[in-house]
Amino acid sequence: MNTLIIGMTIGLIGKVVLGVAVIRVHMHIALERKVDSDVIRAIEREKHVTAGAIILMIVGYLLETAYFMGFLA
Repeated sequence: MNTLIIGMTIGLIGKVVLGVAVIRVHMHIALERKVDSDVIRAIEREKHVTAGAIILMIVGYLLETAYFMGFLA
C-alpha cells in the first residue's frame, strides 16, 4: 500500500479520535452542569486518548512527509 495513503489514513484516525474525545468531555460537562470529581476523572481519561490521537497525527504527518520527500514510495 502507498505510504501516502497510510499516512493520510493514520492522520485522519488521529483527528477523528481527538474530535470524539473533546466532544465526549464537553458533553459530560454539559450534562453534569458542574465540574465535580466525576468530570475530573472523565477529563483525566480523555487526556490519554488525546495524547494517543496526537501521536497518530504526528506519525501520519511523518509518513506523508517521507512520501513527498522521496524517502519512501
